[in-house]
Amino acid sequence: MISRWILDKLDPLKNEKRIILKDPQRMIRRGELAVDGWGKDNGFTVLLCHGNLALRDWYERIRDDGKVKMLLVDRTRGKTGNSFIPI
Repeated sequence: MISRWILDKLDPLKNEKRIILKDPQRMIRRGELAVDGWGKDNGFTVLLCHGNLALRDWYERIRDDGKVKMLLVDRTRGKTGNSFIPI
């Protein structure tokens, strides 16, 4: 059920270069087909991060490659807001 909901939110964003998916409840697990499968099918590099250090480590590796499409799953607890934000 949650997987279908995630896919319904991601599908309209498949032409974006950068997407942030906020998951402060940490419901999305590494390898989740609704995220990793969708990312692979739509040409995204999927980053699953818990905090700033993890994000910086991954982002440093791909930031200068203009061809890379990135889907960041932000699992940092704290502020909540829009779940899907194209950047």
